[in-house]
Amino acid sequence: MRRTSFVAPACAAAFLLALCSCSTYPGTDARPATAEAPVPDEAAIRRASVASRFEREPVPPLYSPADRASLAGVALLVIDIQAGMMPAFDQETVLSGIASLVARADVAGAMVAWGYMDEFGMGMGSPEFELAAPLAEGPGHYPYVKTASDGFNGSGLTGIFDRAGVGTVVICGMSSGGCVNATVKGALARGYRVVVPSDTHTVRDAGGAREEIAAMNRAWSLMPGVEVKPSAEVSF
Repeated sequence: MRRTSFVAPACAAAFLLALCSCSTYPGTDARPATAEAPVPDEAAIRRASVASRFEREPVPPLYSPADRASLAGVALLVIDIQAGMMPAFDQETVLSGIASLVARADVAGAMVAWGYMDEFGMGMGSPEFELAAPLAEGPGHYPYVKTASDGFNGSGLTGIFDRAGVGTVVICGMSSGGCVNATVKGALARGYRVVVPSDTHTVRDAGGAREEIAAMNRAWSLMPGVEVKPSAEVSF
């Protein structure tokens, strides 16, 4: 008796099933899905571009606080005078006074350091992060991003000043009772002599600003190691 083989029909059926599963039906797209190109994050690009000018190797200090008293160099440190901090009280006077200090420091060959805040809506890369006009960084200036209210804390600034032979720091900027005050105290703790120009530190333009600025000038003038005087009398 002859037996019928079902191998060939079974193979044919499998082939047809595979063919149907790969067929393109009307209204469908059999092409493999591709991921859409990511949209460039413009804010991140700007931030990375600005961050590049702050990238540098940490510089360790050379001196102890006691040793810095013998150093003759003078440096200017400007704290948080950024576009996002404006308007400020007596803004025109303060900015023009700082600009004059910077120009005289440059002529004297003194170091100029700019401390920037990277928070409170003034993120790196934003227009608010940059210096308030008409101030600008110059050749040889040292811009850095502050990591605390005290402009010396965790910034590497002490090592930079040590290599420049700085024993006296002229401190100005914003805000009088906040970061400027903390930086004055930080400078004293590190052994620097401190000069505070009485007319080049300020606060946000609000009620009580004049009184706060005057109170800080009085408080600093009572601290050993701090000299408070008009910016026109500051020399480098």
